[in-house]
Amino acid sequence: MSSEYIVRLRLTIPFFSILSLAVAILNSANAYFALILRDRARSDHIDTTDDILDNQFQSVQSKALSDTVATALINAAFAIYGAVITFHPRWLRENDEIARTFGLLQMTLSFVMIVTGAYLTDHVNGYQTSFEKFGANDSIYGMMYYGGVAQAAYGSVLVFLAITVVVLVFTYDHYNMKRYLAQVAASEATMTEVAIEEAAASSGGKGLPHV
Repeated sequence: MSSEYIVRLRLTIPFFSILSLAVAILNSANAYFALILRDRARSDHIDTTDDILDNQFQSVQSKALSDTVATALINAAFAIYGAVITFHPRWLRENDEIARTFGLLQMTLSFVMIVTGAYLTDHVNGYQTSFEKFGANDSIYGMMYYGGVAQAAYGSVLVFLAITVVVLVFTYDHYNMKRYLAQVAASEATMTEVAIEEAAASSGGKGLPHV
């Protein structure tokens, strides 16, 4: 790999690693609040007249906890992987597969964030009253709900960017291949003309009388 390409990689990888770290922090906070709200819903101090709603809210927070913990761990692992390969540029220079692996993992992570973000938003939606009942203010509900929306949107943007990059690379490679073939054809045509001219000159030289 060229040094310019390595520099671009070392700028791109930390950028996406930092974004993954931010997603991990957001999901860690949501997991913390989901754990608190789930335990409050389980508490014996909850009014027994709303057992059904309390059980539903407890189930929602249990699912939200599992969702956010898994998302936080995956994003944290991806951020650590990005940081490691960023601080070891020799690995990038000597092994092309590392950069490809990072790209594939980023694509996989994008789909994971779409699914987990949509899952969190769908399960939290409609329980704002329950959030207030168990002592959570609107900001916690908003962080879970809109955090899930933002996470799914971020994953969608990454998928769109990845598709765009693939299309651009394919188009660029196709253009370069056509230009290369045109250059080869022009070179062959030139060589053929030169050969014909040399053959004609050689034939003309043989017909000259010797002095």
